[in-house]
Amino acid sequence: MAAPQTLSTKQAKGNRTAMLIIAIACFVGAAVYAALRWNYVFMGKTTDLNQSVAEGKAPEKDDYATLNVHLVLGNYAETKHKINGFIPAGTEQHYVVVLDDGSVMSVTLKDKSDIEKLEAMVDPTWSLLSGESESWPTTNVTLTGKIGSMDSQILGFYRESLNKAGVTTDYFPRIYELTLDATNSRFRGFLVFGILLAFGALFIVLSIASGKKVKEMKNVQDIARANAADPALNPFLNPEENKDVPDVAATGVNMPGAAAGGINMPGAAAGGINMPGAAAGGINMPGAAAGGINMPGYSGGIDMPNQSGG
Repeated sequence: MAAPQTLSTKQAKGNRTAMLIIAIACFVGAAVYAALRWNYVFMGKTTDLNQSVAEGKAPEKDDYATLNVHLVLGNYAETKHKINGFIPAGTEQHYVVVLDDGSVMSVTLKDKSDIEKLEAMVDPTWSLLSGESESWPTTNVTLTGKIGSMDSQILGFYRESLNKAGVTTDYFPRIYELTLDATNSRFRGFLVFGILLAFGALFIVLSIASGKKVKEMKNVQDIARANAADPALNPFLNPEENKDVPDVAATGVNMPGAAAGGINMPGAAAGGINMPGAAAGGINMPGAAAGGINMPGYSGGIDMPNQSGG
């Protein structure tokens, strides 16, 4: 039969099991994350988007790509991220760019340096497209990230912006309703992978510490059970030897110097309640005969002084 466990021991074992499950989940998550993003995050392999469209291959959702931007039509939206609805967590900017084959596409980024470069390219781009200038923008930006779709609100802003600017397929061969998300960088991939591994290792350490605590608690319980079974350590196992009261007889409650049993006054005979110097039994006045209640100098009954008995 298994030894009984206290609630704290069971709880500690439950905590240890939960920590192991979390650790395993973190490691599995890290492995899956790495497998899905291995070529991009760890190997740095991407599709050259300008070369791909030049070869007649349209951008595909979920591809990891690199785009060297030369022409920028402008910023059409921004997304402010907040934690719990009020804690700022960064702002993303959305721009319309022109690929090398003349196609139009969206890019999403939040790096301030890249945003400044894109802004500096807007006016030179429109000057070139309108024929006011034959010079291309002197700056360019290389963005790397994951191609994805836009949510309905951002897509609405994208379409509205293109419509206001007169950007249609009459002037541009293709308009892709996709965005290259440059916020999904390799560094971000390494960071997520590292966090998953770190949490997995942390919960392994916590699980080991919890296991040691369970072992310590079990040892304490074993010692307590051993002490409880030892008569020398447990007074309830030998009351006759461990519960003696000094200077008192084994039974009754006695005054010092009195015989065992009853309640006696010092110097009186055993039994009853006696006055000092009186005969045993009853309640006697000093110097009177034993028994009854006598006045001094008279025997038996209740007598008045100088009267005969009766």
